[in-house]
Formats: sequence, C-alpha cells, structure tokens
Amino acid sequence: MKSEKSEVYNLPLTILENERARIAHELHDTIIQNLVHTIYQSELILHYIDEDSIKAKLELAALSKNIKETIADARNILYELKPMIITDLGFKETLDEYISHLKSFSNIKFTYDIEDKLDALDDNKRLAIFRVIQEACNNILKHSEASHAEINIKRYKEDFYKVSIDDDGIGCNKEEFCKIHHFGLAIMKERVRMICGSIDIHSDLNKGFHITVIIPATT
Repeated sequence: MKSEKSEVYNLPLTILENERARIAHELHDTIIQNLVHTIYQSELILHYIDEDSIKAKLELAALSKNIKETIADARNILYELKPMIITDLGFKETLDEYISHLKSFSNIKFTYDIEDKLDALDDNKRLAIFRVIQEACNNILKHSEASHAEINIKRYKEDFYKVSIDDDGIGCNKEEFCKIHHFGLAIMKERVRMICGSIDIHSDLNKGFHITVIIPATT
C-alpha cells in the first residue's frame, strides 16, 4: 500500500507549481508582512519609551499580540505542509485531528459529519478529498469572516461520494473569488480532476462560500 508520505512524487507539475506559488503567497501575506509590521512597532516603541510611557505600553501590547498571531500563522502553514498519514490514522480520525487544530487558534465553529468510513475509496482519493477540505478551510480562515463552517461527506447515488464545505461568511461574486483564491482554486480543481471527480464552487455576497465535490467510489 502506497503511503501519503510520497504524495509529492505522484502529483503533476501543475499542482506542484501552484502549491509552491500558494505557499510563497501565503508566506508573503502573513509571515513576512507581520514581521515587517513588527519592526515598525518596535521602532515606534523606542520613539515613545522616553516621551510617552502609556503609548509605549500600548504599542508593546500590540507588538506582543502581533507576534502571537505570526506564530499561529507559521504553525498553521507548517501543519498544512506535513504529510497526512490517513492510512495509519483513518480518514475520520485525521479530519478530527485537523478540525481540533483549527479550533485551537480560530473562533470559527468548524463542524463535520461523515456518513461513511470511505472504505470504498482508495488512498489517493481519500487524500485528495482531505487536501481539498484543507484548502477550503484555509480560505475560510483567511477570507470568509465566517462564524460557522460545516463539512459533510456522504454517499451519493450509490456509486459516488459527495463532499460539501459551506460557511456563513461574507462571500463574494465569482470573479472576486477567482482573483483572491487563484492558486488554491487551481490546486483544488486539479486534485479533483486527477481522481475523476467534479467540483462546483458557488458564492454570493453576504451568503458565504459553498463548495461541492462529487467523486466516484470506484474508477
């Protein structure tokens, strides 16, 4: 049985390049920008420290908060990069661990319901489903401003599985979504295409995002 540890060697170049671009974009928009902001804050504290101790203390508190958020962002990126050993833990257990990870640093209420153990799916399909869920949740964390997100996986028309990821966030129109989530969207589509599935992404302003993936149980 092939381990998910070797998944990188089985992916097409397009997915690998899009994944690298997404990670670079993520690092720039979170870690790098937060660190630059930290430098500005520290310089401001040095300016205030002798002139206005109250402002210095306020800026120091803001600096501490920014550092904690940067650490949380870094941990989340590292978590997303680690191999998911679904064959060892099981799909439901792996998803449960991931949802617990999200809850540890996010105020969004993530819930999920798995109707089937996904035993009919091979390792590649289960891993692809998990990575799509992971990418969708990352988008929810970064852009949705949602209070609740729900993941559902169930049998669909006997020979298929239906995966739904929905949130109650601000949403946006299709053009804005494609622009904001270019790399993540491309990766999700390619992963679903590789396992002969279909993906539909729908969003309206102030009505959240709704992602539906249909995957054949057998090839």
